[in-house]
Amino acid sequence: MALVAQEQHDAPQAITCYDEALALVRTLPDPYFHTVLLHNFGLLYHERGEYGRAESLYQEALQLTQQHQLPGLDTGGNLADILGLRGNYAAARELSQANLERSQTLQDWWYTAAQENLTVGMIAYFQGETAVAAVHYQQALVLHRQMGTTGGLAFALTGLGDVALVDGRANTTHGPGHPCTTGRPAASGCHPRPTPITTNG
Repeated sequence: MALVAQEQHDAPQAITCYDEALALVRTLPDPYFHTVLLHNFGLLYHERGEYGRAESLYQEALQLTQQHQLPGLDTGGNLADILGLRGNYAAARELSQANLERSQTLQDWWYTAAQENLTVGMIAYFQGETAVAAVHYQQALVLHRQMGTTGGLAFALTGLGDVALVDGRANTTHGPGHPCTTGRPAASGCHPRPTPITTNG
């Protein structure tokens, strides 16, 4: 019901459903289902721009993921998005680098690596490290091109365009703009990543 309400943009109903579901699942010995609920609840607040609440839920979900060595959720990537949106670039970059390293152990590592390269590229860009940003955007470009994911490919190209624009403006005092003012999705350059509720296995 929560996911249905979320898809229908009925945020109050979705929040009510998630609250009730979390109250129930906290009493069950199922860390995977608990983590997925926390992740998707965080996603709801993420999309509403309530980044403090989203960060708290993502943090709890990530802690459970690491504690129980659960299969690959995208909570770490979403949390890095939130940290970047809130201006905590150092923490966002550190988390994204860790996610990038972890992606090598995942079955769908191409996709995860491509997304995390977008995140690291964006963070480096907003920190003024355009050379580092270009490397990661280029890596994301290669992976998204190999996978044929048009959205990711477009954001990688946009990132490379941003880098080229900044590097070409040697006589201006303006640096990279804040992600909320560029008209582009911030942080990882892609929408927050939901996790469908499924059984573990």
